[in-house]
Amino acid sequence: MQVFAQIQGALNDRMLGRSTGSIDLGLRFPDAPSGAFGAAISREPGQRDWTEMIKGLAVPRDGRMLDFGCGASDRRSLAAPLGLTWFGLDVPFSMESTAREDRSAVTFYGGVSVPFADERFDLVVSIQVFEHVPEPHTTFAEIARIVRPGGYLLGSTSFNEPFHSESTFGYSPKNFVLEVTPGIDIWTLAIRRLARQFRHDDAARILAPFFGTTASPLNDLIDECAAKQGVKPVRANALKLELAGQFNFLARKR
Repeated sequence: MQVFAQIQGALNDRMLGRSTGSIDLGLRFPDAPSGAFGAAISREPGQRDWTEMIKGLAVPRDGRMLDFGCGASDRRSLAAPLGLTWFGLDVPFSMESTAREDRSAVTFYGGVSVPFADERFDLVVSIQVFEHVPEPHTTFAEIARIVRPGGYLLGSTSFNEPFHSESTFGYSPKNFVLEVTPGIDIWTLAIRRLARQFRHDDAARILAPFFGTTASPLNDLIDECAAKQGVKPVRANALKLELAGQFNFLARKR
């Protein structure tokens, strides 16, 4: 059908950075969910990821931040602007750890029980880690234990993302209820996986900008259709979450 060619052409244009013409697909948008989950879905248009959420968090000066699954420790610089001291936690042989040049303030553990005292941290940041943990219930119980009351859990994790790096679990955005935003869409993630499998690494690298605040092709297309149809951003974001490969979250301990 012609509509499939129209959608594919629009996505390809966005993926390759080509100028895009007007498109009106008459998308069906879900109603914003009710309750705490509906209230958590971002009301902002465009793509807002965890790097935006971290700005201006109400954390005490001289507090502590834990980078849960710190990998190469390349998020150290996030702590100082918030007045926090950075600590890293990782398993000894994570794939990203080979790029770690500075091991100071990094603690290694077995992936289950977290070796820190109760209520030690004001902020826990975890970027694309939860899909790799062996015991999710234990992991979240441990995070709840080490975060002080009023402290935050911030980051991103997989939803519809294809299996990767020995991943073990996928999560529903509904489990994170302070703020939830869609990350890169599942179509773009699948295209990147295909490019890598066909050994076109240069093509896969074209998609790197979409892992952040640059709206990925399907998300951008949904936003454009929402604007033309007069649909509120919260409903557009609800649809994007249904089709997201990853999502961003912000939760707070009571």
